[in-house]
Amino acid sequence: MRNWGWRQANRDSVAALAWLENQRKFRELGIDLGPGRQVAELGFGGLFQRIAEAYAATVGRGDAVVWIDHSPQNAQLGRILFEEWPAARLVHLVRDGRAIAASVLPLDWGPNNAVSAAQWWTKALAHGLALEAVFPDRVLRVSYEALVREPELVLRRICEFASLRFDPAMLRGGGLRIPAATAGQHSLVGKPPDPARIDVWRHILTPRQIELFEAEAGQLLPLLGYTPIYGEAARGPSPVAALMLEASNRMRNLTINRLRKRRRPSPRV
Repeated sequence: MRNWGWRQANRDSVAALAWLENQRKFRELGIDLGPGRQVAELGFGGLFQRIAEAYAATVGRGDAVVWIDHSPQNAQLGRILFEEWPAARLVHLVRDGRAIAASVLPLDWGPNNAVSAAQWWTKALAHGLALEAVFPDRVLRVSYEALVREPELVLRRICEFASLRFDPAMLRGGGLRIPAATAGQHSLVGKPPDPARIDVWRHILTPRQIELFEAEAGQLLPLLGYTPIYGEAARGPSPVAALMLEASNRMRNLTINRLRKRRRPSPRV
């Protein structure tokens, strides 16, 4: 679902449609939604339902009856999703924040240092944890590590929660069409779960990066079942170092990351 201008559109279908039509990535999907005025009259929820149906038809799944979206931002929009789609269910996938940091730091989006990665992870978790508390029957927390170690057991639990029929093919993956623009960061999609990757972050992050992460978010780790390395002894950055990290993060987002995004392949598969 991503943000798709929801905040700008304020759940106004006309504004949402106008915003979408100005987005290059949306246009490149080649989706025909029909006459704009008729589409706008569907209402906000109906507009996104039409998008899902139109996209399914373009990939040969016009008979699909379930719409699944894996965007992490959905946790931030959970209340809106539940209001617009009463039958919606949300799976809150939780992973060790240090592993998240190791995955996201090299990318051309998101945080670019351990401190900002910890803040980013904490903020993202807050939405999911709040939704769990407010909508306990509509939100299921799933441990990434448990999913990798025991995929069939966890997938069966997810299917039962979402009223879906479990299919052994789910264990093989490969059913998701990856856009060329994100093929690099999704290179593991469609491959069997590898428990060895759970602790890869220990070799990717430097000891100081781990310590900085734990100094910022270390109190949250054990609450979610993860063991800190430094614990309460973790040292955060000095005031000067904190300013330098923030400046470096901003500079990278303004220069290097923007350049790398421009060099991405077209989203079209």
